[in-house]
Amino acid sequence: MDDESKNLIKAWINLADKESPHLSTSREDVYFRFMALWVGLNAFLTREYKHIRGDREKVRAFANESSSALLHREKLSDSIYSKAVEDLKKLGVKDMQNTNRVYRINSSECFTEVMECVYQVRCNLFHGDKSIDDERDNKLVKAAHTIVAAHLKAKINRGLNEH
Repeated sequence: MDDESKNLIKAWINLADKESPHLSTSREDVYFRFMALWVGLNAFLTREYKHIRGDREKVRAFANESSSALLHREKLSDSIYSKAVEDLKKLGVKDMQNTNRVYRINSSECFTEVMECVYQVRCNLFHGDKSIDDERDNKLVKAAHTIVAAHLKAKINRGLNEH
């Protein structure tokens, strides 16, 4: 990946980072941080998976990468990350367009299932089905933020081209 792309992704990470001076730790800012991180992740996915059509398919390809799965298993030893995965697992993520469908995590170690839930949180938020006044939504967005932040920052720190 070229330096310009790396810098673009780093800028979105920095904007989303909780250390940004203009962001508080309020639940509203968690929504903003997650959206900013997703823009960075989307930039990464678009550049790394050019041959794949559709965001969901790019997320699946990313989740199926051996390095992504390995990092996920390593991060499960971190209490904050593992709580995020457990929150997604416990709550499940409804599909706002197909109310009979709920994305679930059967195994916390399955990064593909985790990212399916994270992606659905993103879809629901971006398409108007998340409320900052709903505690369940707050937990889902915070969990999704934690997971995306861990993986996107690792890609930047380890070198974006490593899969």
